[in-house]
Amino acid sequence: MFARIGTFSGAPERVDDEVTRQAQMETFRILQSIPGFAGVHVFADRQIGKTIAISLWETEAAARAWEQMRGPIVDEQLRPTGHSEQESATYELLFSSTGDARFLASATKSQSILVNHRTFTTTNPQF
Repeated sequence: MFARIGTFSGAPERVDDEVTRQAQMETFRILQSIPGFAGVHVFADRQIGKTIAISLWETEAAARAWEQMRGPIVDEQLRPTGHSEQESATYELLFSSTGDARFLASATKSQSILVNHRTFTTTNPQF
């Protein structure tokens, strides 16, 4: 799994206004049409108007394909929002956890984790 991470800045009041939401939905529709697309997450700091978008890709080739085509698409979607891209890069997933923090105190707590594309189930004997 690979992730393309973009950091954006704009006016705090525009973080999730109607124009920005429409741009995000249009970008999502485009992403869905690209082979190897696995998901997208957008995080925001509403106080300063900063957002981080993480698109997930099944393979490095899919992530690189998006990297090659994304420039004009992102520019077009950002234009009406007043946001600008500050930084972007592609990363390989090395570790992921599906454990739910609400259950950490459980005596039978186990969780699945993904390390280098292999899933393991762990149990914490301290609980």
